[in-house]
Amino acid sequence: MGYFRILLRNNFYTHSYPIPIAQGHTMWGWDGYLNHYDEKFPKRTEFQRQSNRFIDFYEPLNQSEIFLSETAQQGILKVEVNTHTPGFKSLLVKINSEDWVEQNKLIWNWKLRAGMNEIRVRTKTKEGILGPISFMKVTFNP
Repeated sequence: MGYFRILLRNNFYTHSYPIPIAQGHTMWGWDGYLNHYDEKFPKRTEFQRQSNRFIDFYEPLNQSEIFLSETAQQGILKVEVNTHTPGFKSLLVKINSEDWVEQNKLIWNWKLRAGMNEIRVRTKTKEGILGPISFMKVTFNP
């Protein structure tokens, strides 16, 4: 044996279905898995989804990934947050030296001030577990 496979979803906590067809009752012929390969266990032609990247199999749980992009308005950035957080409830966001604010959206606009700006983001689960802080700094020169 030796092949490692995972399902391509991580929301079993909030959505128990769908599950793999006949999981545990038949062979591993279902093609809904992501299959790992390497030098010792090469790709197999019967599987459509295959990867050798560590991050594809071990997602950083509860971590916030921040993406910033320009908008049509000067001094306004679009903030998008990606996260793999089982039981996700909300984000906690801290802008510059302000207090932490609970944010229920994963996409919003951020108005910059002149000079250095900083955004800090962390996840919060329904049980109140806080993820690690992710942050970015941006300098705005109007």
